[in-house]
This record gives sequence, structure tokens and C-alpha cells, in this order.
Amino acid sequence: MTSKNTFGGKVAKARSLASPPLSQRELAKRLKDAGIDISPAGVAEIEAGKRSLNYCQVMMLASVLNTTASQLLS
Repeated sequence: MTSKNTFGGKVAKARSLASPPLSQRELAKRLKDAGIDISPAGVAEIEAGKRSLNYCQVMMLASVLNTTASQLLS
């Protein structure tokens, strides 16, 4: 499991704390609906620290997770 102190770990934690909690598939769907084409496997790669995101993708991810980019990146 990814450490909760990493970006990927924070994404996983925010996903699990969403109300209702989001699966990787649901998060990928919401990102796609927002214009960011990331598959469920891509979400898993982000959470595992194997995929990086650009600034716009981080901002959209934070918005979909109802958090801030600063909280995900700090």
C-alpha cells in the first residue's frame, strides 16, 4: 500500500473519505466527465506513485475529490 504521506497516498485517502467513498473506477469516470481521460488503471498508477500528473490534472483531481491541490501535494 502507498504511504499516506505521498501524493498517491493522499489521493487514495481522499477517495476513501469522499461521501460516499469512491472506487478507482468511479473516480476515473468523474475525471473523464470533467475532461481528464484517466482509466481506473491510471488511478491505480497515480495512487502507487507510478504516474505523474500535470498542474491542470492535479487541480481537476482535487476538485473532483472535493479537496485542494495544496492538501494533495503537501
